[in-house]
Amino acid sequence: MFSKLKSVFEPLLNILIRPFLWISPNVMSMIAFSISAGSGIALAIGKPRLAAILFVGNILDSFDGQIARKTGRVTKFGGLLDTNLDRLAEAVFFFGAAYGGYISFEIAFIAIVASVMVSFVKAVATAAMGETKVGTNALSVGIGQRGDRLFLLFLGTLFIDSVIPFTSFNSLEIMSGLVVLTSVITFFWRLIKANTLLKGQ
Repeated sequence: MFSKLKSVFEPLLNILIRPFLWISPNVMSMIAFSISAGSGIALAIGKPRLAAILFVGNILDSFDGQIARKTGRVTKFGGLLDTNLDRLAEAVFFFGAAYGGYISFEIAFIAIVASVMVSFVKAVATAAMGETKVGTNALSVGIGQRGDRLFLLFLGTLFIDSVIPFTSFNSLEIMSGLVVLTSVITFFWRLIKANTLLKGQ
């Protein structure tokens, strides 16, 4: 869903990356990962406000690809590195939230698996189709893509001290549940899309 807004914010993104064009896209991926993972570590040590601030670092995750395209340094390895670091950052976040007592370890485990499957089904189907385009392609569909998940988790972290009315759950528990739900929907959405695209192959 949020991926469709990329073209809207691209002019702003082009301005924001100007000071960073000298940095290797892969190094930028590592920087973005470090800050994003720091959000999970902050939750693990009971610092939710710091976690919310560091979570904004996920914005840098969109810098590496843009820098690569603007400087002609797009590589398949760069896409591979970025994707894997994204999954790792999510894992650190969920386990950090569980360790800090904000969500259960069961929810953390399920959320990690669900998020990984969203990317995995796309990667396998993309390979099966012989697709060579890095990043967005015909399989970039669904309501639980990375941008959607990050938005939900940011809201959950920002209002983590709030208990949702008529429930005993805090905002991060609710948003983590929505991440699971939207990820499962997106997994099957992409599976159905892949079936359509692979028919006859």
